[in-house]
Amino acid sequence: MAEDKPGDALSEEKRFVRDLSISVVGIGRLGICFAAVFAERGYRVIGVDIREERVREINEGKIETIEPFLAEYLRGTEEFEATADYSYAVANTDVTFIFVNTPSRTNGSFSNEQVESTLKSMSPALRKKENHLVVVASTVMPGSMKGFSRLLDMPHIGLCYNPSFIAQGDVIRGFEEPDFVLIGESDSRSGDLLQDLWSEILRARLPIVRMSWENAELAKITLNAYITMKISFVN
Repeated sequence: MAEDKPGDALSEEKRFVRDLSISVVGIGRLGICFAAVFAERGYRVIGVDIREERVREINEGKIETIEPFLAEYLRGTEEFEATADYSYAVANTDVTFIFVNTPSRTNGSFSNEQVESTLKSMSPALRKKENHLVVVASTVMPGSMKGFSRLLDMPHIGLCYNPSFIAQGDVIRGFEEPDFVLIGESDSRSGDLLQDLWSEILRARLPIVRMSWENAELAKITLNAYITMKISFVN
């Protein structure tokens, strides 16, 4: 009998998760770092950006950054490419993370315009797939995820809310060693898959908190408000 090799004892679920390909829409400061972390772990990653110049810079390896570890991670992998083609990215991946901007309005709420535009651009390719997981990582207002679900209107597509709690200037480590991971899920299967993906990049056993879309949206907004208030008192 052949000896077991390292990794032979991996569960079928883990093998499946490690076979996944990932797309990241919005490869700005947060998105590019998130993509780099997965690419460094050996995942195939496709970054999507409407800025052709940004796409060209990434594909030519000309990223100028002061973000710790980012240049090192990108140089050390051949698993990352960038494109402006949403259909190509969706068709060739299994999970899509959305990191587009949700700028603040004058009334203090967040605009979902770029998230909605992204979902509309992805929809034709999503309709051709048997299944796919879409993860909104941008900060949104409570009730937004229900609206996104109606916009997609595809029962075979999983939809999760997974906002980040990251400090600029330490984004890579923020993704690898967060205080906790927050997941708002459409269904338990989608939540399981997203949790397994996070387990692949976390450098320690850290809390992964799962709940409904609505509760996750409220949790993110509440924590943002608390942090803002805390900073105001310090200043």
